[in-house]
Amino acid sequence: MESALLDIVSAAGEIAREAGKLLIEKEEKRDYGISEKGTSYDFVTEADTASQNLIKERVRALFPGDRVIGEEDNLSDAQVVRELKNVPENQRIWLVDPLDGTLNFIKGLGGYAVSIAVIQGGATVAGAVYMPQGEELYLAEQGAGASRNGQRIRTAHHRELKDALAATGIPVSPIHLRARTGIWNNAVGLEALNLRMLGSAARSQCKVASGGLDVYFEYGPHPWDLAAGMLMVTEAGGKVSRLDGGPFDWGFGGVIESSEEIHQAVVELLKRADPAISDF
Repeated sequence: MESALLDIVSAAGEIAREAGKLLIEKEEKRDYGISEKGTSYDFVTEADTASQNLIKERVRALFPGDRVIGEEDNLSDAQVVRELKNVPENQRIWLVDPLDGTLNFIKGLGGYAVSIAVIQGGATVAGAVYMPQGEELYLAEQGAGASRNGQRIRTAHHRELKDALAATGIPVSPIHLRARTGIWNNAVGLEALNLRMLGSAARSQCKVASGGLDVYFEYGPHPWDLAAGMLMVTEAGGKVSRLDGGPFDWGFGGVIESSEEIHQAVVELLKRADPAISDF
C-alpha cells in the first residue's frame, strides 16, 4: 500500500493494536465492570470505555482536525449514518468499535476485536481490525487492497453453496427478531457446508476477506460493527449488500458479505426462505 492514505492506514493499525493490548490486560485482570446496555441481552464493560478513550486520545493527538465517533458515544444508528453520509471531502470521521465481541470478552471465549474505520466524503477510505489474542492485524485502503499481518488477502472462490462455510449472528434486540433470523439460519445451515457464529461482526468480515469463511450474513450489526470489515471484504474482491441483495446501507436492511462467486446464491436462498425479507 503506497498512497496518500498510507499514514492514516498505518496509524489506524497501530492505534487498534494498542487498544487490543489494553483489552488483553483487562481480560487477564478480569477487570470487566459489566453493565447492561439497553437490554438484558446487550452489555458494556469498563474495557469498552477504556479502549474507546484510548483510541480517541491517539487520533486527536495525531489528527487534531478529525472527528471520532465510537460505539460507546451512544448515538443511534440513524444519527451516525447521517453524519457519515455528510462528511465533506476535506474532513474525516473515525468510526470506532473499541471492543467488538463484548460477550466473548466477558465469557472468556476469545475472538473479540478492535475495529477502526476512516470515512471521508461519505465513503470508507481506510480500515483496521485487530484481534489481539491471535495478534492478527487486518488493514485495508480504498482502491489499494487488504492485508493480514502484511500479507495480501483475497476472498474464497467456491461457486456452490454446498462448498461454502457461512457465519451469522443473533440480534440482541428486539427479541422477536431471534425467531425470524432462525428461518434464515436454518435455510443456510441446510444448504451450505456449515454455519458458524463467531460472536464478532468484525472478525467474521475479516475471515470472509481472507477466505476462511465464504459468507457472513446478519441483521442487526451497527455502522461501527461493519465499516472497517466491509472495506476488508470489498478490497479483498468480495461483495457487500443488504439481505435482499439491495445496495448496502450501513446495516439498515441487514448485510451479506461474501465472495463475488457465491453472493447471488445466498441472496436467492434467503429470499426463498423469507419472501418478506425486503421489509427490513
